[in-house]
Amino acid sequence: MTPALTLPARGTRLEEGGGLLQADAMLAACVALFLPLAMLAAGLAGPLRLLYPAMAVVAAGYLYFRNSPWYVGLLVWLFCASPLIRRMVDLPLGFQQSSPILLAPYAAALFCAISFVTYLLRPRARLIGPFVVFLVCVGYGWVLAAFAGRLASGMVDVLKWGIGPLVAVHLMAQAKQYPAFHRVVLNSFGIACPAMAAYGIMQFIEPTPWDADWVSNMILQGMTSMGQPLPFELRVFGTMHSPGSFGAFLMVGLILLIGRPLPLALPGMALTVLGLALAQYRAIWTGTAIGVLLVLFGGTARERMRIIIGGMVLVLAMGPMIAVPEMQETITKRIESLTTLAADESGEDRLNQYREFLEGEDRLIIGEGLAITGASRQMDGKQGVVIDSGIIEVYTALGIIMATVMFAAMAVLVLRTFRASDAVSPHMHLYRAVVVASFLQLPFGSVHVGEAGFGAWLCLGLAMASMLPRSDIRRTT
Repeated sequence: MTPALTLPARGTRLEEGGGLLQADAMLAACVALFLPLAMLAAGLAGPLRLLYPAMAVVAAGYLYFRNSPWYVGLLVWLFCASPLIRRMVDLPLGFQQSSPILLAPYAAALFCAISFVTYLLRPRARLIGPFVVFLVCVGYGWVLAAFAGRLASGMVDVLKWGIGPLVAVHLMAQAKQYPAFHRVVLNSFGIACPAMAAYGIMQFIEPTPWDADWVSNMILQGMTSMGQPLPFELRVFGTMHSPGSFGAFLMVGLILLIGRPLPLALPGMALTVLGLALAQYRAIWTGTAIGVLLVLFGGTARERMRIIIGGMVLVLAMGPMIAVPEMQETITKRIESLTTLAADESGEDRLNQYREFLEGEDRLIIGEGLAITGASRQMDGKQGVVIDSGIIEVYTALGIIMATVMFAAMAVLVLRTFRASDAVSPHMHLYRAVVVASFLQLPFGSVHVGEAGFGAWLCLGLAMASMLPRSDIRRTT
């Protein structure tokens, strides 16, 4: 018989494991960031290109097979740190467009496939149906890509599309550790996002040599959306490889910080908001505002107080920063562009993509397969195209039927977070806010895949795990 489940009261703390001072947390931090930095300081950039993903896989295997909740924390920090390590390695060795370093978080996350299979084979694998449907659609897209001659780049996209759902099911398979997983996710984002934001502020004021070199190389590749590698002329991307992925992580971090005690929340929120502002990503600004509003109206009284006090502190904290003329001009121009989207270059490009998409009906029946965008196509000798919409990308890749099935599966998962009572988890409203804030941006970007969607899938996994029976959660005070 299933043991009786006693649910935690709303507003209580779930802190069984997952602390930052645990040895597993130290291991994750060393592998993701500190050990590679030490190797770079010792002049070992050459071996690091292959050693970094190898170290990530070894550490991930060690944490996974001992059922450590910090396996998930390692994945978060690998996504945050690997682009920075890649740029620092590229500076002395030369630019490498498809660096193996960037595969580190994906390779480390592949252990979650074991959790997926073992959970799927359980007699009663609850709540897994939509995840299975999503992954079947991904498999369909890979088959189409393989027949179109994009075998290698298709496999890369399988990783990008499939890792989020696999990690979510891993959390479900280990539902008895839900309190520890919750704390790990809060701690890993709570440390990473303010640190990334602080780095991004310094990057905006004075780009480092490795950042400037990388932006210059990306401009040569035709990617000009990040601005110029000069002081006050960058769209900040922090430790990550685009303003979009940087902003997506900061958005998740900001929403989750609202659930932290006020002394911990306020400094992190101040840095994170400024980092978001300098990323200059309007869709993420909108998503963040929606997420914060969901917490404001659905959260606890303490969280509403944190938002109100945080807003007041942010106004005071950002005043001196915005007083810098270059910062004020950059942020003001981007805010003003919200009311002039029709005349905005990026907004016009996105509208043109929708027009072309709707006119290309002949391609929408079967789909073109995965790897229709991005640099990964060059692995198969093909030129990548730019699609600034998750909706267009999914329908183009999978066709009308399979794309609609995939979106239906995602909708079911989102709706389940609304149907679940907040009594199931005292943090359901935070997960719901992250998921909604992320997936509402699908018309403006591929927020369901890769690092851009990782935070949303994590929170979906936490939400689903909190709904499953577990015997080791006791009512606490």
